[in-house]
Amino acid sequence: MGFADGFRTGYGLVADKQDRELKKTQLENAQSNADRNFGAAEKDRSETAAYRAEDLRIKNINAGADAEYKAGQLGIQETNANTALINAQMKKTEQDRLNDPNSPESKKLIAEIAAKEAATASSVASTNKTNQETDLAIENNVSTQAAIRLDNLSKQLALRGDRSSGETEALIQQVMDENKGTQFDITTMFTDSTQRGFQELGALFQDMSAGLNPVPSNTAMEAISQGLGINKSAGIGRQITSDFVNAPEWMHDKDLVIESQGLYNVSTELYQDNAGQSKNNLKGDLYVWTKDASGKEYPYFPPVTANRQTVDQKSLALDMTEVVQGLSAKAYMANALAPQLKKPTELARIRARYGNKADPSGVEAFQQRVTAKVNSTISAIKKGSNTMNFMGVTPDMSKLPAGTDLDQAGVAELSRNIEQEILWGVPKESGLDRVQAWIETATPVLKSAPIPEGYVQSIKKSNPNAGNISVMTDIIPEEKWSPQLLSALNGYFDQIEETGEVVITDEEALTRFLNENKWGHN
Repeated sequence: MGFADGFRTGYGLVADKQDRELKKTQLENAQSNADRNFGAAEKDRSETAAYRAEDLRIKNINAGADAEYKAGQLGIQETNANTALINAQMKKTEQDRLNDPNSPESKKLIAEIAAKEAATASSVASTNKTNQETDLAIENNVSTQAAIRLDNLSKQLALRGDRSSGETEALIQQVMDENKGTQFDITTMFTDSTQRGFQELGALFQDMSAGLNPVPSNTAMEAISQGLGINKSAGIGRQITSDFVNAPEWMHDKDLVIESQGLYNVSTELYQDNAGQSKNNLKGDLYVWTKDASGKEYPYFPPVTANRQTVDQKSLALDMTEVVQGLSAKAYMANALAPQLKKPTELARIRARYGNKADPSGVEAFQQRVTAKVNSTISAIKKGSNTMNFMGVTPDMSKLPAGTDLDQAGVAELSRNIEQEILWGVPKESGLDRVQAWIETATPVLKSAPIPEGYVQSIKKSNPNAGNISVMTDIIPEEKWSPQLLSALNGYFDQIEETGEVVITDEEALTRFLNENKWGHN
C-alpha cells in the first residue's frame, strides 16, 4: 500500500471521525437553535397574546366611552329639543296673550305703541307748526317788502307825471322783477281777470262772514288763489312721485309734472274758539294740473293742506277773519293802485319785449302782432274752424257757428284778451275754466267706461242676482261720482279718437282700484 493510499485511508478515517463530530456539533447547535427559536416564538406568542388582550381591553374601554359620549350627545340633543319646544310653547302662549286684546300683555303693548305714536305725532306736529310759523313769517316779510316797493313806485309815478318815458318804464320793470313771485306780483296783480276777481271779493266775503255759502265766480276763485299764494306753490314744476299722497296712484312716477294749481271750491265752517266766540273757517279743495312729456294734461283734486304740503292729507281750515283781512289788503292795494300803475306797467312790458332802435317804445310792433292775431282769429271763426285753442278766444266764441261775424264788442273783447295773453301770459280761460271743461267732457266718457271681465265675474259670483254689469255706472252709484273719482279713474282708460271707443289701458291696476273701493260689492 503506497503512501497515497495510506494517507487517503488514514485521512479518511480521521475525516469520518471529524465529520461525525461536526455533524454532532451541528445537530446540537441546531437543537440549541431550535430550542432558542422555540423559546423566542413562545415568548412572541405570549407577548402577542398579551398585546392583543391589552388592545382588546383598550378598544372595549374606548367603545364604552364612545357609547357613553354618543349617549351623552343624544341626551344633550334631547334636552335642546325639549328646551326649543318649551320656548316655542312659551312664545305661542305669549303671542296668544298679545293677540288677546283683553290680556294684560296686550294692553301693555298697545299702551306702549300708543305712547310712542303719540310722542311721534306730537314731535311731528310741533315740527310742522314751527315750520309753518317760520314759513309764514318769511312769507309775511317778503309780502311786506313787496308791498312797500309797490307803494313807493306809485308815489314816484305820481311825482313824475310822465308815465311813458324810458326812465319811468325802466323803474317799473325793476319793481316788476323784484316783486315777481310774491303776493304783490305786478305780472298778475293788474291783469283784467285779477281786477275783476278782486272787485267781486267784497260781496263774497260779506256773505261768507254771515254764515252763507255763496258760489263764487271763477274769477273770484282765481283771485282768492292768488291772494293766498296757492298759485305760486313750491310744488309747481315738481314731478309727481309716491310722496304725493293726494295724487291718484296711476300718476305716481309717470313723468308727470305739476303745471299749475288753484282753488277748485271753497266753503265756510262755523266753529267755537277758545273764548266761546262763533267764528268761520274757510275750507276748500284744489285743482292741480299736471302735464306729461307729450303735452297731455291731467287734473287731480287734493285738499287745501297746511303749508300746501304734498304729503299731507289733512284738509287745512283757514281762519276766515285772517283770510278776509289778507285778501282785502291785497284787493285794496290792487284796486287803489290800478289807476296809476295798470297802463304804465303794460307800457313797460311792451317796451321790454318789443322795443328796438327804430321804435324804442315797442308799441307799434306790439300792435301789429295783436292786429294780425285778431284778424286771423276772426277769419277762422267765420270759416267755422275749431278755434278752441286759439289765443284770446273764449269758450262762447269757440262755439259760434260758421259764417258768424264778430260785432264791435266781440272784436274789442277778442283784441283785449289777445293783448293780455301776449303781455302777461294770461290764458283766455283760467285753470278753473279748464277744470270745468274737463269735468264736462270726462264725466260721460268715464261713466260709460267698461269694467274688467274678471271683476264682473267676481261680482256675479258673490251676487248671482246682480243683473247686467258692463259699464262703470252699473257699479258706482250716481251720488259717488265726483271730480276726485273722475281723476282717479282717468288714468286707467283711453279713448280711441277715430271711433270714440273707450278702452282699458291697465286692467290689473283698475281691478285693484275697484277692489279697494269694493265697487259693486257693497
